[in-house]
Amino acid sequence: MASILVFGELTPQELLNMKLDDPFGRMQRRREEEYRQLEQKLLQAGVRQPSLVDALIAKVRVRVLIFSVLVVLIAVLLSAWFPGWRLVFAALTATLLVFALNAMIQGGRHLRRYREQLSDQGARAPD
Repeated sequence: MASILVFGELTPQELLNMKLDDPFGRMQRRREEEYRQLEQKLLQAGVRQPSLVDALIAKVRVRVLIFSVLVVLIAVLLSAWFPGWRLVFAALTATLLVFALNAMIQGGRHLRRYREQLSDQGARAPD
């Protein structure tokens, strides 16, 4: 008997493999595309050594930290000048900090994956 459960174009195996946070794999495909774009840019820039990737990871962390400090400092100054808007400034600050932290985490994941890929290629390269 044919499968009674019809859910678009998905097979029963695909239905079983669905994740609650990304049921159709859209985010996974987007993250993979982001990684491929970053990989191409790094290759074009000549980043082919794990030590260069480590330096890039450290640089990203420093830039996010500087950005975060500046955002908080500006929010504090604006809150002092416009006390009635403190809640708005706090909400905008929190949004920007979450955005920066998320970008750093995702970028770090992609960079670590790229570093592992380079390390694997180096380990397989004949001497």
